[in-house]
Amino acid sequence: MESILLRGHILHLDGWTEGSVLLEGGKILDRSDSSGFDLTADIEYEGLILPGLLNMHTHLGDHGARGMLPASLEQVVLPGGIKHSYLSSASTMDKVSSIRASLKEMHPGVTFILDYREEGGLGLDLLSEALSSGGPMVCPLARVGPGDDPDELIQKSFGIGQPSLSEGLIELRNLTRARKKMFSMHASELFREDIDSILELSPDHVVHMISGTEDDWKALSDRRIPVTLCPRSNLAYGLDPPLGDMLNSGLKVSLGTDNALSTIQDMFREMETAWLLLRRSGYEGSEASRCVFDMATGRMMQGSMFWELLPEWTRWGETGWPKVGDPGHLFLMKGPGGCLWEKDPFSQLVRFSGRSQIVHTPDIPH
Repeated sequence: MESILLRGHILHLDGWTEGSVLLEGGKILDRSDSSGFDLTADIEYEGLILPGLLNMHTHLGDHGARGMLPASLEQVVLPGGIKHSYLSSASTMDKVSSIRASLKEMHPGVTFILDYREEGGLGLDLLSEALSSGGPMVCPLARVGPGDDPDELIQKSFGIGQPSLSEGLIELRNLTRARKKMFSMHASELFREDIDSILELSPDHVVHMISGTEDDWKALSDRRIPVTLCPRSNLAYGLDPPLGDMLNSGLKVSLGTDNALSTIQDMFREMETAWLLLRRSGYEGSEASRCVFDMATGRMMQGSMFWELLPEWTRWGETGWPKVGDPGHLFLMKGPGGCLWEKDPFSQLVRFSGRSQIVHTPDIPH
């Protein structure tokens, strides 16, 4: 099995330390807080070692539906739209290829993905086949459709990810809780949905909420329910994400790239867009960068119910990292081209970095 040695400087919450990480099979075999090891590896890289990014909302199978994009979100993602027309007509091989293309596109810098899986059990099987090619760890949230056995889907997945408020969600919520799995849902994207109906379900995680009110956001915050925002996907359909107001209300936010057919699945572009939204809200540059960094690495969700359901190795900064035996939840970038990496690494990463600077992102074992 190929071994990979990463040398250079490791980013911590309070700055850099010199160090090295040895990877094998996508896991951390050894680490050092000095510049090297008394051993060799099959491959060696040198640069800046940063925590892996978490893409907390995707629809990986949409990649093959790219092409003409109507202005209306309803014409794209609702039943009868471009997305579902593609899923109903594409072959199994095409769907697997579509998922693999998404994974390859978003892998640079990304080690963990939370994917909303359409098509019930078939969708989970398609993902399982696609994952044989490596990439980030993907945790699927199953969507229950007609004829599906909800309990079977929950056991085969990370939990449930439903498209909106509908009948029967209480039963699904109870099943996920009994299995200690996640219950997630879309809410208040195109229009505001009733917050009391959402709170009644006590979801672990909500996606969007951009059409909610300050009271809605505070209610979620009080219940420790975080929200994943997908700024570029929203903007692609003329929807304006009020990120600054959401954070100012106390809401805990993470980032996702959403539909693969809307924009390129690039977490660096997502971070930059989120930073621009915060600047528009009056945030100072470094403050905005740190907020966005905490969103993209999951740190902003610390203390929420959702945080406790994530794999422990994704909780960067909580107990220190990286740990021997953990998956390689990190990536290596080229060395500094300027002093901002030393003065304000979070601004450098969020505002001025991109996938072209990434030297290596490990394939995470599933």
